[in-house]
Amino acid sequence: MAATQFAGFVDREAKASMLVMDNQTGSEAIIALAPTLDDAHALFKKEDIDLGARTEFRTASGDPCLLVSGTQRTGELVVDKWIAMCGGPAPAMVTFQALQRARYPPEWAEAALRSIHVMTPPGQAGQLAALPFTVTPVAPFRVWTVLSGSGVSLPGGPLDVDPTLSQPFLIVASQVAGAPLDPATDPGLVSRQHLAKTEKLINAVVSRQ
Repeated sequence: MAATQFAGFVDREAKASMLVMDNQTGSEAIIALAPTLDDAHALFKKEDIDLGARTEFRTASGDPCLLVSGTQRTGELVVDKWIAMCGGPAPAMVTFQALQRARYPPEWAEAALRSIHVMTPPGQAGQLAALPFTVTPVAPFRVWTVLSGSGVSLPGGPLDVDPTLSQPFLIVASQVAGAPLDPATDPGLVSRQHLAKTEKLINAVVSRQ
């Protein structure tokens, strides 16, 4: 069934999910970086994904696609994972994962990924309308881009890309992985944990909460 908190689908009974994201790198670049299974294994090892298979195919829309599969460990949980990176007018990355103990048939997962049809993406208004929440920017913030169907970035200045972090920048996103946040959990603690995992902000000092 269609997911409500992210762009994709869920099978709650089997604890499986399919997440659809933009693939900014493009399938051709990924294939060039990972022409063999060993190369792909090294590429995804940093994400704690242990790959066991690699293949190339054409999507239902005829676009080139790289498919890799393996397992990923998150704490005590082990999930079977399939990742398809596809080219086309809107390059996409689609991940399919299921708890290993659910014994999800791999042929089902691969059949789902091979059915991908890459289409021209909707405009920004359509992307914003498809988000699982609404957000109305207040000056100086403005909508810049929608992130993977689950979030939106809002620069607080004239720059779209600000590598030196010279201006305020907001990201509003729906949680797309993990268990729902317990209402009793300290939101400040969760915020600091996320901050510590954000690139370029790992050493950030929290001055106000």
